[in-house]
Amino acid sequence: MIIVSSISWLVTYIITIDNVLDTITNIDFLSSNKVILSNGVIDKFNKLFKRDGFYSWATIKYLLYVYDISDTQTLSEQQLDPVEYFKQDPRDYFSIEHIYPQKAVNEYWVNRFNGYNEKQRKILSSSLGNLLPLSKTINSKLQNNSFIDKKERYSKGSRSEIKVANESEWTPELILQRGLTILNFMEKEWDFIIPNLAYKKRILGLDFMIKPEDEFTDVTEPIIIETQPSSTREVSYLEDDYISNLEINDSQDDLIKSQSERLRLEFWNRFNEILIDRGTPFNVRKASISHWYDVTIGSNNSHITIELINRGEYIRIGLYMVNDKDFFDKLFTNKEKIEDEIGLKLDWLRECPGSVRVSRIKYHLSGLNFSDQNNYDELINKTIDITIKMQKVFLNPKA
Repeated sequence: MIIVSSISWLVTYIITIDNVLDTITNIDFLSSNKVILSNGVIDKFNKLFKRDGFYSWATIKYLLYVYDISDTQTLSEQQLDPVEYFKQDPRDYFSIEHIYPQKAVNEYWVNRFNGYNEKQRKILSSSLGNLLPLSKTINSKLQNNSFIDKKERYSKGSRSEIKVANESEWTPELILQRGLTILNFMEKEWDFIIPNLAYKKRILGLDFMIKPEDEFTDVTEPIIIETQPSSTREVSYLEDDYISNLEINDSQDDLIKSQSERLRLEFWNRFNEILIDRGTPFNVRKASISHWYDVTIGSNNSHITIELINRGEYIRIGLYMVNDKDFFDKLFTNKEKIEDEIGLKLDWLRECPGSVRVSRIKYHLSGLNFSDQNNYDELINKTIDITIKMQKVFLNPKA
């Protein structure tokens, strides 16, 4: 429950609600169940780090205020006075503090953040989880103190300050965790869904803290319900994917918002050309901006998926199974024979990290580079060859 203690304050700052919604929703395409589908939101927030990160976001004061009072029920419980908090102060006084300072020369900070390079430390300092709303403005010189010194001041401050003061240390991991907590609050407050943990870390600017399993953690798959009879959208279920298979026609070019989406579309167009030239050995899907391409094997729970992993410079090809451990186990008993027939050593995952329902058998084909397309035909032909072998083997597994 959000309580506003001043009508004049509300009139003055109501525009920031629109700013939040513009940033979160209007910039990007949301699925019918309100899952963010493409990278527009990430791009929007990443641009902030060309300046002072989240500290330079026009909406940051409002967001931190709403987060601070979100669990209060009465005005007396609020520790942030909106009139004082939002008023313009002299240039050397601040109502939002970087917990880990921008100029961290104190030994305390040097010892705890020296595992990151200068650029990463700057991002950590201006990431969402490191910004704290203050109940009383302070002189800028006090921002550079150690966390031990800051804790005493925080313990008498806003609800957010008190929570931070309860921490024994302040580390990069805690900056990440607090940022994720605030993002979770934003999802509930403004009714949208960030598709997985890796996406959340990218929004926070903390790409360098992403782990491989984050793509499969806290996953929400998109649902698109067609409302325009003139458009052609098709959605396939993927537990560890959040981008819908959005079919492209002339009227939908405006949805291709990023360079990566255009490059994926180019790749799949060429993929389909070669697939058709080879006599369509498996089902053809319309080229899309998605990074994946499904191939059926006659099962409702399992299919072959081809995924473009440009950052890793490889194509992931393999069997994707949902709630089908029995099928995985049957295949695994014939692991050596299956690998001999396909001619490759495969990765076998009975339970994917972050998603116990999903099992995968996969292969990484290296050589993908969106910036150099000279090997596309060779790479696509290898991908098709592997997919044909997998489809044949997984359609008729050995008993």
